[in-house]
Amino acid sequence: MKNIIKPFLFLFSLQIAIFADSARACSLAPDHLGTSNYEMVSNAELIILAEAKSVAPIEQNDGSSNSSNIPEIRFSVLEVVKGSFSNRLIDVLGSIDNYAGRSDAGDFSKVRPGAKRGACNAYDYKLGAKFLLFLKSYEGKWRASGNPFSRINEEVLSSTSPWIRAVKSYVQIGRLDDYEKEKAALKNILSSKGKADEIPGMHSDIENHFNIPSLNKSFEDLKDFFKQSSQEGWRSQKALWAMTKTDAKSAEPLFEKLLADGKWDEHAGPISANFASNKRKDMLPTLIDLFVDSTARMNKINISDNLSKEDRYNYYAKRINLQSVPSSILALADEQDSELIFSKILQVPGQDTLGQNIVWMTYWWVIEEYPSLKNEFIEVLEKMADSGDEEAKHQLTYFKN
Repeated sequence: MKNIIKPFLFLFSLQIAIFADSARACSLAPDHLGTSNYEMVSNAELIILAEAKSVAPIEQNDGSSNSSNIPEIRFSVLEVVKGSFSNRLIDVLGSIDNYAGRSDAGDFSKVRPGAKRGACNAYDYKLGAKFLLFLKSYEGKWRASGNPFSRINEEVLSSTSPWIRAVKSYVQIGRLDDYEKEKAALKNILSSKGKADEIPGMHSDIENHFNIPSLNKSFEDLKDFFKQSSQEGWRSQKALWAMTKTDAKSAEPLFEKLLADGKWDEHAGPISANFASNKRKDMLPTLIDLFVDSTARMNKINISDNLSKEDRYNYYAKRINLQSVPSSILALADEQDSELIFSKILQVPGQDTLGQNIVWMTYWWVIEEYPSLKNEFIEVLEKMADSGDEEAKHQLTYFKN
């Protein structure tokens, strides 16, 4: 598939914005799939228990050291829970300014408050406090890393805190290295509820694991998620995304049936993504017509009217669902399809995020895939700009600079 993902990344910008204003929201793409805490442990490269000791000095090109506006925190390693690490100290990106506090020790469904400040995850720390860090190596440095709003660096009071005990148990189960055996081991813990050695918060956490469609689940389990959930519910939607990302070919008949059954409005995003993944060029005209038609119908709805709470929710759910469709259409399109793209997709009305995304994605499609279309695209943008399209005006500045 052509690289049309790049222009869509701003919808899922896991920015390391240490000093981000709390008003800056972490935006997740419609196809974003979360993971359970058990899956987060399984996916982790390195997990350590560490104590925040100081702000680490930042080395300059000349070898000198001084503080930076984006500091690292120097931790003392107390215990390696998963992975291999032999150093006594480790530096991790973070800040000691305005620490927002820890989460409830017995509730693994929540992240600590610092994650809600705009950077998708918490990067605030308190000197002298202990943290269970989920780390990934990036360009020679270790970074706290995981899905947005995940428990990648929770503060714990001691090495016997419930969260650490649960993570250690998950690490041990993960060593089975067999999907069905791991499922059985987790279900065995659920069956032991009420016993003296029960870890507070762990049973509800495992129950949550079995309720989350994710890339770690088997294809058969994902199909069950879809069958057992309301077909318009968020869980079925996430199951469809996971199926097309893990085994698009096997899922193709299901998506063909959804389209034939008139489920486009409910599942436009994963339907179009599946056809793009399977390089179904024959579906391109159909996807374009469906997208243009559904967007036009959505644009006729006046949300300022007295819509019920349910109708308002459905409106926004379908609108967000449409945001990923243009990237799938552009992934299927080639230079010979430029007339369809410029005459239909770019003309979809709307100055909201959806309308802006269409212009932005098409811009990247042209300059990265088909630069020969640049002059034609500029002419289209100029006409759109003359009619008052602000995003078209914005993209024209890139082409002309």
